[in-house]
Amino acid sequence: MSMRCVLLALLTAAAAQPEGPRLISANVGIIQVDCCFNDTVVDHGQVVFNLPSKCLQLVCNYGKIIPRFLGDPGRSCEFDGLLYAEGAELAGHCVVMQCTRKGWIPRGDIDDCCKHCSVYDDPHFVTFDGYRYDWHGYCNYSVAQTDRTYNPEAGVFSDFEPCFGGPSCLGRSTFKDHKHTVISLGHSVFNLLVNGDPYAVPLVGAEPVRCSSKVHPVLAWRNGQCTMLLGSSKL
Repeated sequence: MSMRCVLLALLTAAAAQPEGPRLISANVGIIQVDCCFNDTVVDHGQVVFNLPSKCLQLVCNYGKIIPRFLGDPGRSCEFDGLLYAEGAELAGHCVVMQCTRKGWIPRGDIDDCCKHCSVYDDPHFVTFDGYRYDWHGYCNYSVAQTDRTYNPEAGVFSDFEPCFGGPSCLGRSTFKDHKHTVISLGHSVFNLLVNGDPYAVPLVGAEPVRCSSKVHPVLAWRNGQCTMLLGSSKL
């Protein structure tokens, strides 16, 4: 049968129906997408709570909060509110971090695609594009920041202190991951201040920095005589 015959048959069948009022009804359900958790509205798919010791996440799923397990208990890592299964990598940063049974472990050195800048005594500055400068002054120098304001959302800043007759020695450096996480480094590079509270960088592996009030989305570890910091701001 051709398409024309099918169309004619449908039209004929429709014309044969008795005339009169017709009622078409349909039930349309309302699909709830958001979840409520601790007086907070959470979007579908968003993690509302993490319990790394149990490899457990609570996730909003079309209006209901459901559990999501990531491997066996004790075999997951947390960073910036998300859980990662054992073997997973934290990508998108200048250093690849891998989740192991012992926590986060750095894999390799700083990626060659990442730009570098440095500040060291006298004081000398090397910019991201390789230019070198010497500045002297009792100032707070912005080494790197995310915007051009005087109060950036994230940045790295350094102060100099007097030595050899002038402000030539690096005194303190500050890493601001965001407004709620400010980390200061002084002469003892493994003893930090996190929002004013003392914190010691672990001897082995990387772990999120902590202060008296909370855990912050910044991983800290030792690399020789240096402290490495990897934050959610990706600076």
